[in-house]
Amino acid sequence: MKEKMTGLDEQETQPETIDCLNEQMDPFESIEEMPKEYHLTFEGQGSAVEKNYQLPLAEKVKGISRFDKAVVRLSFNVKQGEMPRIKFYLLNTDGERITDPDQNGWINLAKYYDEETNTCVMSTTLRGLTKNWTVGSIVLLTESGSYEVDVRIEEVKTEKLKRKSIKRIGERISLNIICGIFIIYGITLIYPFIWLLYNSVKDGKSFVENPVAFPAFNEIIPNLENYKIMFEQYDMWTMFYNSLFLAVASPTVSIFCHMCTAYAYAKHEFKLKKALYILGITPMVVSVAGTLPTSYGLINDLKIYDNMYLWILTGTGGFGMNFLLLASVFQNISTTYREAAEMDGAGQWRTFLQIYVPQASGIITALWILGFIGVWNEYLSPQLYLPSYPTLSTGIKKLEANLLAGGVGEKNRPKIFAAMLITVMPVILIFIIFQEKIMNYSFGGGIKG
Repeated sequence: MKEKMTGLDEQETQPETIDCLNEQMDPFESIEEMPKEYHLTFEGQGSAVEKNYQLPLAEKVKGISRFDKAVVRLSFNVKQGEMPRIKFYLLNTDGERITDPDQNGWINLAKYYDEETNTCVMSTTLRGLTKNWTVGSIVLLTESGSYEVDVRIEEVKTEKLKRKSIKRIGERISLNIICGIFIIYGITLIYPFIWLLYNSVKDGKSFVENPVAFPAFNEIIPNLENYKIMFEQYDMWTMFYNSLFLAVASPTVSIFCHMCTAYAYAKHEFKLKKALYILGITPMVVSVAGTLPTSYGLINDLKIYDNMYLWILTGTGGFGMNFLLLASVFQNISTTYREAAEMDGAGQWRTFLQIYVPQASGIITALWILGFIGVWNEYLSPQLYLPSYPTLSTGIKKLEANLLAGGVGEKNRPKIFAAMLITVMPVILIFIIFQEKIMNYSFGGGIKG
């Protein structure tokens, strides 16, 4: 293969030919002598050719960080033959590599061809491999072939990474780390549920042999019988009804009482208003440790003990955290609504139920859902005060004790897992249906004009 390179002076029409096959060009004595255009001729077939063109630069192109980049812009004018593919990298003034030739890979000049100027002008950005680098030369790598091309160095400059970009990179790294932590945390929450799910459709023998393995496909359908057995043989329907009644009635009565007290406090003026507010929130900051025996005696004296239908009266206090939230919502709703309703002849209850409650429906729904979940999962109160009304929370514990007795309890584990899934499924469905209400406390508005 034969190769020639010609350095063209900007003021000369006949360039002087310089032989530099597989050699570095000798440095020029001054910047004024620096050639900017080279004439390359490639003939024959063979492997790729690597040429090192040592070029002094009019301005020092430096980088002080590995995040700094060198921007190189070259123009190619193909005189004869097909347009070659190229790639290149940069060396520092000591001849050491400061960029990776495979960073941008092979570049097809045909993509940059301009028919009007009959040239290919391309610009690429290279990131330094080290800190504190200075560009001293360009190493051009071309594919084998036969062609004649003029190469011109249009521009070599440094692209500094701005502080905002550095800050953005740091934020992205931090965000990725946080996302990774939460993904791992999410897996630790989801995996027990998945484990519970596939073990609930195993038979006792398969579970004892390998509790971690997934069940065989032909085992799943027959072992769905575990769910049927729990309802037919262990009175799950009664426990389900008790849990559902308490989970629906208790938050409904409780939140309605909180709504009434919050509306009265937020929209009406009366004597001892501040004193009543202080009296209402005082129990929230006073420790209730050790009051369980007193509460137990009070429940007995009020004839509420072991009566599921009267138990909901324990939520009619009207104060607490729900009161504070609802009072702040009602305070932010304009009084103009109430004044307009009074002018139309609406009473207090109609104004409250038809005007203010709908505008606070977002947070009311969210509080009700959270109350439903809390009562559904409650264990201590039904266990202590409602012994004759087993809920799913308290009944599962009794079922577990019965199923694990007799020395063959481990084989009944899949049935217990089925009962546990029956317990959590309503809560999961409630959350899926109303997740937007839980996540977003949105309030409506209706003032016009």
